[in-house]
Parts: sequence; structure tokens; C-alpha cells
Amino acid sequence: MLRKGDQVITIPIGDYLSAYDSAGALIAAGQFEGIDAGRMMFNGQQHQVVPARYVFQLRHGYPRLGHYFVKGLRHGLLAAGVWVAGGIVIGVATGMLDDEYYWFGVLFPPIFIGPTVATATLMWGAARQALSRRYTLGPDQWEFVLE
Repeated sequence: MLRKGDQVITIPIGDYLSAYDSAGALIAAGQFEGIDAGRMMFNGQQHQVVPARYVFQLRHGYPRLGHYFVKGLRHGLLAAGVWVAGGIVIGVATGMLDDEYYWFGVLFPPIFIGPTVATATLMWGAARQALSRRYTLGPDQWEFVLE
């Protein structure tokens, strides 16, 4: 929990959280696992434990669009692949694989499906980035509240 005057913010376990030091350098990032004995625990690409006294700024939410760019590319390729695989399965089942117009219908739409899905995922990430919050820790700022 964080407190600033009368405001109290609870960061749920499992939410994405980034911790920065006094110079603004990223110390740790990942899914927040909690605070135990003055140490913040993160589960990102690796399990990270950071002493809370070294954290001067927190960012709650996904701060980088690069994460969503890669995720969008992955989703776009997956959607296009599912379309082509489904088209081949239907072609085998109906015996239409010899028809050249059938292949046009199977291979042409993924040219648009992939980028559309990738763009939609990137836009979704931009909206989530806009909703992320930044908390500066210190005197007369946000403070950790341990319960």
C-alpha cells in the first residue's frame, strides 16, 4: 500500500510494476508479488527482490509500447496462420485445393488480417500505457505502508 496524506493506494498482487532508483534508472520490473521485510518482490523475466529503501519511484502499469508491439506482431502472425491453416483444412475436406481461386481466398486475406490484429493490439497497449500511474516516493510524497 502507498499513502500520501489522506489518499491510500493499494497495488494488487500480480499487477505490472516498475521500480526506479533516485537517478531514474530501472531497478526491477515485472508482476508485483508483494513486500516482505522491507523488500519488494517482482516476478518478471527473472525473480527479483529489491530493498524498498532504494526505490524512489514506482510506475503501476505497462510503461513501454515495445511490449505491445512485439505482442501485436505475435498475435497478427497467429491470426494469419490460423486463417491459412483453417483454409487448408477446409480445402482438404471439400476437395477444392485444385481451384486457383480457392488459394486466392486462403492466402490473400492474411495480408490484411495480420497487420490489422497487430495494429489493434498496439492501440490497446497505448491505451493501457496512458492509464499507467507514476508514484514518487519520499518525504511529503507517497510512502510505503506495511500492514
